[in-house]
Amino acid sequence: MKTKIVKLIIVLLIAVIFIALAIINYDGNDFESDGTILNYDFDNCQGVFETGDGNLFFCAKNYVKFLNHNSDEKWSIDVNFSEPVISHDKKFLAMSDMKTNSIFVYSDKGELYSIKDENKLLAFCVNSSGYCSSISKDNSTYKINVYNPSGDKILTYVHSEENVFPVNTAVSPDGKILAISYIDTNNINIDSKITFMYTNQNDIFASVQKKDNFACGLNFLSNHDIIIVSDDNITCEYFTQNNLNEKWNLDFEKKLDAIDFNNDFIAVKLIADKSGKDSQSNIKFYNMSGKNIGEFKSDEQYNYFKVSAKNNCVMLGSMNDFIAVNTNGKILWEYNAQGEQKFAAFLDKPNKILFVSSTKAYIVNVKGKGE
Repeated sequence: MKTKIVKLIIVLLIAVIFIALAIINYDGNDFESDGTILNYDFDNCQGVFETGDGNLFFCAKNYVKFLNHNSDEKWSIDVNFSEPVISHDKKFLAMSDMKTNSIFVYSDKGELYSIKDENKLLAFCVNSSGYCSSISKDNSTYKINVYNPSGDKILTYVHSEENVFPVNTAVSPDGKILAISYIDTNNINIDSKITFMYTNQNDIFASVQKKDNFACGLNFLSNHDIIIVSDDNITCEYFTQNNLNEKWNLDFEKKLDAIDFNNDFIAVKLIADKSGKDSQSNIKFYNMSGKNIGEFKSDEQYNYFKVSAKNNCVMLGSMNDFIAVNTNGKILWEYNAQGEQKFAAFLDKPNKILFVSSTKAYIVNVKGKGE
């Protein structure tokens, strides 16, 4: 009997030693799941969007929901979109089916207003204060409309110029400046033009020309700063009274694939050189003065790319492999999801992530290395 007890004690000691070694060698790269928060039909989810304070818009073809950072549903509105197009900026989101020529704008409180364009709707954009701008076409004439947060039309600009087509718009956070980007096909190579006007007037006060460049990305950083994004260049322009001045300019040797930013930094995703042969992922980080503050490179070609609204980090994803990287290029955590994920979003913490697969949405608390 004593021999059996001794053997049992030895076995238990060995087990304790193995557990202790496992704890010592544990790299902290694990996760805890808060469970499924939403189930839905296959391919129904159209996107999840952060508001900047840990809350989320959750968009599907048949509903729009607003969830707080604990995944509690604050409101839900039934919709009917076959192929929704979505524009989002912080606490405001706009959706349209395009073919209906209608736009629905939502805030964190629910539906804010709706727009019915009398012409063929081509594009639209909502800003961080609830202003919405749209491009529509009537025969050969284009109309650019601006609506305030009450849904009132405050500006209509009519454009009719042969071989020059408006492709994108943006409104400053205070609603005072409208930016319009155009594609000019009059020359052999495509040129771009960006014009600026005050929304209480109908006259252009400044413009920027981009020769041999497709510049359609417009993002207001503030009421006085806007970045213009093209295939291999980012330019920041600064507004003064009835004037426009270049603040900084960045040229890239590789093709610019995506750009995202919060209030503190800008992340630029480059995936290919100009010949298109390089598949390496390359993320560059810049402060709001255009100074490079960090870089991350990987042989993995990440398709998903999202900056945290509150923290200085970016999430990268490919199929079911996700990582978070800070602005110094350091990997904060790595996570391998079960099955392919359609969307992912930061919540109120850099390691609290909402993942969206083809059938459900669920929250994961990912543990970083060393935790």
